[in-house]
Amino acid sequence: MVPNRSRRENAGRNMQQLIQQQLNKEGDNDEFYSAIYGGFKEVDQDDDFESPPHSSDDEVDSDFDQPEEEENDEEGKEDGLIDEAERAERRQKRLRQKQMLERDKNWAIARINKMSVPENSCDPKTQRQRLEEAKKTAVQNIESLKRFEQFELERKKRQQKAIPRQILHGPRIKEMFTADGKHLVLVPELLPSEKLFPKPKKREYRVCSVTGKSARYMDPITRLPYADVKAFQTIRDAYCKFIVSEVEPANDCKKMKM
Repeated sequence: MVPNRSRRENAGRNMQQLIQQQLNKEGDNDEFYSAIYGGFKEVDQDDDFESPPHSSDDEVDSDFDQPEEEENDEEGKEDGLIDEAERAERRQKRLRQKQMLERDKNWAIARINKMSVPENSCDPKTQRQRLEEAKKTAVQNIESLKRFEQFELERKKRQQKAIPRQILHGPRIKEMFTADGKHLVLVPELLPSEKLFPKPKKREYRVCSVTGKSARYMDPITRLPYADVKAFQTIRDAYCKFIVSEVEPANDCKKMKM
């Protein structure tokens, strides 16, 4: 396939420039990783890749002095050299990635180890002091708990006194459970219905002492009922006459004694 391919006009012209650019990139990456992660160790030998016996400069310079068949052969060699360079670049890239991962892993493990909390260590004297303080604190907590319980009991007693106890009056049905498991219902003896539900008293209808009609009012002095104003005046006139008749005989008796 290679000898039958047509010759390119610029075959091998940019090979040296590409190799130099690749070397510059590798140098920049090495400086970056050296500053950030401390650099990587370069591999002295690469068993997977062997450099070609002839340099690219000779191939480029002798390109014009060779015949057409030799030129085609040289073109095939140049293409093979490019393929080998690409494969070498890929291997170097994979190697760098592997080294980066390994470096990142070691760096992360170191950071985790730094963040780990050291084991607690305490001086025996300090430990005894802390134990004594803990005992004092426990005693204080127990005393505080007792005071709180006493306060709660007093508060409940005050609440019970404030709530009036309701006392039920009258007959009640009681339930009792004996030790044998019997359930007893005690019903009190009921009183007669006449005593339980007494009849209301009949209303007393008052009659006017003058007219004989139903009286709606009561004279506060004589305590006599009356129906209207005329009856009231009649009752008061009779009362005045009664008073006068009682007073005059008393005066006559006094005069006779004198």
